Amino acid sequence: MSIRTFRILLIGINILFVSMVLVTTQGEDLNTASSASGQDLDREKILSSYMTYCAGCHGEKGDGAGKAAEYLYPKPRDFTLGLFKIRSTPSGSLPTDEDLLRVISQGMHGSGMPNFDFLSLEKRKLLVQYIKSFSEAFQYRQPEAPVTVSPEPPLTTETIEAGKIIYEHMECGKCHGDKGKGDGPSARGLKDEWKVPVVVRNFTTGIYKGGPTNKDLYLRFTTGMNGTPMPAYVGGLMSDEERWQLVHHVQSLRTEKPRLFIPPKDALVKSRKIEEEISSHPDDVIWEKAAIYEIPIFPLWQIDRPITGLTVKSLYNNSEIGFLVEWEDQSFDTSFYRVQDFRDAVAIQFSLTEEPGALAMGDKNHPVNIWHWKADWQTELQQEVALQTVYPNLHMDFWWFQDSPEEQKLFLTGYSTGNLFSQPKKLTSVEDLNAKGFGTLSPQPATAQNVTGQGTWKNRTWQVVLIRELNSSEPGDITFSRSQRVPVSFSIWDGSQGDRNGKKYFSSWYWLGLE
Repeated sequence: MSIRTFRILLIGINILFVSMVLVTTQGEDLNTASSASGQDLDREKILSSYMTYCAGCHGEKGDGAGKAAEYLYPKPRDFTLGLFKIRSTPSGSLPTDEDLLRVISQGMHGSGMPNFDFLSLEKRKLLVQYIKSFSEAFQYRQPEAPVTVSPEPPLTTETIEAGKIIYEHMECGKCHGDKGKGDGPSARGLKDEWKVPVVVRNFTTGIYKGGPTNKDLYLRFTTGMNGTPMPAYVGGLMSDEERWQLVHHVQSLRTEKPRLFIPPKDALVKSRKIEEEISSHPDDVIWEKAAIYEIPIFPLWQIDRPITGLTVKSLYNNSEIGFLVEWEDQSFDTSFYRVQDFRDAVAIQFSLTEEPGALAMGDKNHPVNIWHWKADWQTELQQEVALQTVYPNLHMDFWWFQDSPEEQKLFLTGYSTGNLFSQPKKLTSVEDLNAKGFGTLSPQPATAQNVTGQGTWKNRTWQVVLIRELNSSEPGDITFSRSQRVPVSFSIWDGSQGDRNGKKYFSSWYWLGLE
């Protein structure tokens, strides 16, 4: 065999090997991941990241059938079909790596897809390649070049009026409604490629999954949203100028401007050291010493006007640590007496491991400690609302043993077992809990409930202070140290929207550091 023949044989073997790697899909083998760049990936690292942070919603096979999928609407993306809504590429094209990286890093506004910028850039890039491996489409097709965004013309009354004519001519109102409220005659019957009903975007809110800027809307009109009834308006359907005019009209339909919350750099939230006592009153001047951090939050169930974020401050001294969480809430929901009423609430979740696990109450390898403040518990603690005020004609039985705790325990099973919901008198408005994933949420014993809370609602805004001793000896409690960052996340419940249990808003993980 000649040297030339031997070299040709080696080249052929290498080509065959690379081809075998590229055609292996993630749906067949969770331990295999191919890279479009041909680089050898750290399989263990990428598998761990996906299984920890993505599989809970998108499923181990990338089919959108994760354990959390039943709690989400719209449903998580099924990666196996290779259809992605938010792209910079033409309709029908695959997204670029940059498109996928942007969604992973920033999340999708107004949806249950949070931002994952707490992960290193390396891990996020590995996740991009791992997600691509679920669909064979990435093995035999390359993404088309991103569309060119033409210069935006000045916003004028004329461009808005021209856009309105285009809106009517293209019959956008059939889905989005004449005034953009998402209530068009065809809205209720729409489904996506996965046969799941589609929630038509309400333009009046100014909240869009792909981003709120004019450029973001221009891209949606130009590229469409693959897998959904939203088409691309290109070619003879609409010119560049007309798409910009449509953008101006749609933006003019907003009746409010949602606040955009910018997460802290490197996902780092710092607790500031003070010498004074930490006040439970949010208006106390001591809180002016704390830095303000903006935290975007995401609804698990899509609604027209979601709360877009909250702010958090943190202080600590030699004995205690405190957090001040603030968010807009249009209604004051503090009663839980009637079955149709739901309370406002906020929770802070801490990972008990150095690296955080799943956002949804951790997992078996990454347990969490949760501080859950409940507005109705505070109301009951302060005895501001009596049951008789909710039901004026209520008849109450007389119990001979009502003043004897020991006798009460004989007849009240929940009270005798230590159930915090069954206690005759609340000791705190905060429930201290632990969890290791879905279905494992458990309160700590009554003797270990050492977190205090105080909430104030004014000017349609909640301000809630949560305080606990800095070094707790309870086995399920998070410990704080200046030498180690603690993974932390936040959740809120809006009672007026029917939030309860798993129906809530949640944030991504952040890193809490003590200055």
